[in-house]
Amino acid sequence: MEAALPPTWQWLVQRPHPWRRQLWIKGRKLQASAVWLDAQANGLSAAEAAENWNLPLPAVEEALAYSEAHRALIEAEADEERQRLLAEGIAVGNAPA
Repeated sequence: MEAALPPTWQWLVQRPHPWRRQLWIKGRKLQASAVWLDAQANGLSAAEAAENWNLPLPAVEEALAYSEAHRALIEAEADEERQRLLAEGIAVGNAPA
C-alpha cells in the first residue's frame, strides 16, 4: 500500500523558524492560522476574510482548509508560545476555543 502524499499548496509555504512548523501565506509575513483564527473570531466568510486581509479568495480558502486540517499543530504551537512567554514573565490569557 502506498503512503498518501501530503497536499500540494499553491498559496502556502514553509518558512524557517526554530520551532514553528505551520505554513505561511506565500509572499506575506502571515501565518495561515492567523487568517483562520480571525475568520472564526469575527464570524467572517472566506470572501470577507479575503477582503479583510487583502488576499485572493483562493489563498484564504487554502489557509482555512489547511488550518482546519492541522488544528492540533496550531494549538500545540500556541501552547508552546504561551509557555515561552510565561517563562519570560509575560502574562498571557487562555487559548481561543
